[in-house]
Amino acid sequence: MSAEISSLKSYVAGPGFDEYFTSRDAFSYECATNLLEHVRQHSLAQTIVDLHNAQRDQLTAGVDYRLEKPTLTHPEAFLPFDPLPRLIDQAEWKLLEAGLIQRAVALDAFVADLYGEQRILRDGIIPEDLIASSPFWCPELLGCGSYVQRWCVIAAFDLIRNADSHWMVLEENLRRASGIGYALAARETQLQHFQWLFKGIDVAPIQNGPSLLRSALASLAPWTDDPDLVVLTPGRLSSAFYEHRRLADEMEIPVVEPTELWVDAGRLWRHSGKNPVCVDVIYRRNEDFYPSECEGADHMLGIPGLTGLFLNGSVAIANPPGTGIAGDKLIYSFIPDVIRYYLGEQPKIEQVPTYRCVNASEREHVIDRLDQLVIKHVGGAGGAGVMIGPLATPEERLFMAEAIAKNPRHHIAQPLQELSTVPCLRSGMLEPCRVDLRPIIVFGRQPLLANAALTRVALQPSSRIVNFTQGGGFKDTWIVNSDQ
Repeated sequence: MSAEISSLKSYVAGPGFDEYFTSRDAFSYECATNLLEHVRQHSLAQTIVDLHNAQRDQLTAGVDYRLEKPTLTHPEAFLPFDPLPRLIDQAEWKLLEAGLIQRAVALDAFVADLYGEQRILRDGIIPEDLIASSPFWCPELLGCGSYVQRWCVIAAFDLIRNADSHWMVLEENLRRASGIGYALAARETQLQHFQWLFKGIDVAPIQNGPSLLRSALASLAPWTDDPDLVVLTPGRLSSAFYEHRRLADEMEIPVVEPTELWVDAGRLWRHSGKNPVCVDVIYRRNEDFYPSECEGADHMLGIPGLTGLFLNGSVAIANPPGTGIAGDKLIYSFIPDVIRYYLGEQPKIEQVPTYRCVNASEREHVIDRLDQLVIKHVGGAGGAGVMIGPLATPEERLFMAEAIAKNPRHHIAQPLQELSTVPCLRSGMLEPCRVDLRPIIVFGRQPLLANAALTRVALQPSSRIVNFTQGGGFKDTWIVNSDQ
């Protein structure tokens, strides 16, 4: 037996659910076996050469993500790509679609209610003080919940498969989540450098994401048949600037920075050639509010005067500032109740059990079991502020116990979830690496699931952190027709 064939056959599945090989009854087993046979026929050595060429082309095209902690193996702008795709049965994808649409509709109703009548607070489903104390609550927007056409225009969800292979929602991203642009880049790379892997497999196309997004944005401006749309970015130093630029190009709309927009005569304007153009809709990829040193006040999205335009309906924003209240990790623990309250339905997708440290008994339970739990900051993103108790040092656990006791509202705890694994090509060998999935619901006139779902991967077999900001990589996600 050659060394190459041995390296392909000696793959040992990870500790949790391996999406290629744990269940031989799963459609993915046959599909995965075919994929690895393609690799064998193509040759593992040539596949490695193809991967080097693919990553070179990605860097040339600017497919990057700025890291918070650059390392020698993961330079600041490098975003590792793995050529073996994530496989999801189309029938299973349909089930996820139903559950994610349910969740997006409930979240949109929830945010509208919080900034409107606040029925859910009056009925005691969620304590009012937990809303008021959230870092994402915007009290200045109270009263506009009923006339903002849509709050959750873009709803991105982080999903995992646990050790029993069940899909679970880990968290939602409602402020400025990345996903579609990188999913497009993954498929582009797969088709350009690994076309031979598709042989005999019916894979759904993913090009609908930007068109869905553009249609949803345009629907926010019913006052005109030809709305002017922009992608608002903090600038080229933004971690996900590649996606800002990519989505703007795909939608054929400009990408602008806050300093390029101004308010005058009751409308928002931008430069275009010689004459200013009136902006109708902003797809914002920056923070809710920017400080203004010159005027001593905060400006919505960094644009003086924009708050007034938004409140009187002269400009639409996706997603509007204030939407992040539904992405607070403590509020996340109430989302099953939110679904039941607004829709009268049981959640169609599970979520991870969550301890609320604001509750004295739950807080005591958490502090006594820090070596068994994952602790998260309610406003954290990109893996920042996460402590994985079983992997933490005694000193780290002591520091976290003090932080929780000092500010329990800012922390939640969850049982450690064993993420599913997918084979990755590393150092000439196949190794199991943990993955999550970021599908995106685009909610204009109706909620729709984009086929461009992003699979993030922890490219060290021992790692549990898939976030780009912590050195994670990405894979192409194949929605496969298993009835072919």
